[in-house]
Amino acid sequence: GHTVQRTCGSSPIYNGGLNASVRNEDGKWVVDLRWNAAVDETAGEQDVLRYVIWRRETTSPPSTDPYLSIPAGNATYLYTDRSVDLGQSLEYTIAAQDCTPSLSSKVSALVVIPPSAP
Repeated sequence: GHTVQRTCGSSPIYNGGLNASVRNEDGKWVVDLRWNAAVDETAGEQDVLRYVIWRRETTSPPSTDPYLSIPAGNATYLYTDRSVDLGQSLEYTIAAQDCTPSLSSKVSALVVIPPSAP
């Protein structure tokens, strides 16, 4: 009957990478984002609460406002972005967030949506 103590001391350690891939889903392009749990979610301080994701067109400046956040609690993660347009070049960036709420270092992945429907 031991409990896990959340320390929220240091910024979370994230080395889970980010994979962005385009696929056809029912005649429309979608982007699948896949990543692994942060070190500090499953070990270390065990204080990761969520993953924060930013999305931008590569021709636009980076935004400070996140696109979405995904709650922690899985060994691997998958998010499917169904709101992409033909011909877009997108950059997705992810960071783990702990309970302070500090962010880990950010990891990015680029993807290009084909210019015509599948």
